[in-house]
Amino acid sequence: TFPRSSPTCRTAIPCTGNNRCGQEKDTAFGGLSRIVAPDGTILADCGPDGDTVVCAELDLGEVRRMREAIPYLRDMDKRLYNDKF
Repeated sequence: TFPRSSPTCRTAIPCTGNNRCGQEKDTAFGGLSRIVAPDGTILADCGPDGDTVVCAELDLGEVRRMREAIPYLRDMDKRLYNDKF
């Protein structure tokens, strides 16, 4: 089993980890997709077997607070990104 929260997941942005499950030819896919809050709390996750759809509510105030606490965007070098970023 996976912990419901992990400090290594803290990103200051919400994220999803998507993976398919099952077998295709010689490749096994592990499943275990999840939606993670900015503080690393897992909001929703899927098991390793079968098709699953999950939804989660995201607190945009929490996103703002985490971005203020971990201001990673201030260090971004905008010259490295195209004009669509």
